Amino acid sequence: MKIVLVSKDSKRSQQIYDSLSKHDIEWVKHPGTIESTLNRVNPDWVFVYHWSHIITEDLYSKFRMISFHTGNLPEDRGGSPLQNQILSGTKFTKVNAIVVQDPVDSGAVYASRSISLQGTLSEIWDVITDASIGLIKDILKESPTPVEQTGESKTFKRKKDNILKFDSIHSVYDQIRMLDSDEYPSTHLLIDGYKIDFSRAKIDNDQVIADVKIYKI
Repeated sequence: MKIVLVSKDSKRSQQIYDSLSKHDIEWVKHPGTIESTLNRVNPDWVFVYHWSHIITEDLYSKFRMISFHTGNLPEDRGGSPLQNQILSGTKFTKVNAIVVQDPVDSGAVYASRSISLQGTLSEIWDVITDASIGLIKDILKESPTPVEQTGESKTFKRKKDNILKFDSIHSVYDQIRMLDSDEYPSTHLLIDGYKIDFSRAKIDNDQVIADVKIYKI
């Protein structure tokens, strides 16, 4: 079975690649090589993981292509799904293996796994990676028929502002943990030419305790 993994070069993508090592697999890490690789390999399956680049219709209509979206579909489509769900108070959600198509995140669902949104963003991504590996293995073994999404959809807007807002103690805690990962810019404050980054937050009674990094910008 020939497989192509389309994913940025990261330790979690490496985990997925390693989990599929018994198959004939190639890893596309750069958007400029995706078309040539797919046409050369002609894969049975293409798995798209943590990939922010647009995949064009001429590719997803030609190959059996699956992406992974974390959210309770169809309600949680769109950008920054983890952050938007955490801020809305969602405690549990799903990692969904879906057909790649336009509009983004609207594809039929091959399979899903429930996960918790507790912990730091880094910890949540570890859980998402494990769930994605399990979904891939199930799909390769069972080749399920994807089921169309049903119900009313809404589309999250991508978060671009990582400035800490003081809405409530729990909101402060959620704002810090939802970006607490080496791969994301930290929740922060900007004061008098200095930047204050927050990480490793925890709630202790009615206060938030966190690590702080202060530097001049």
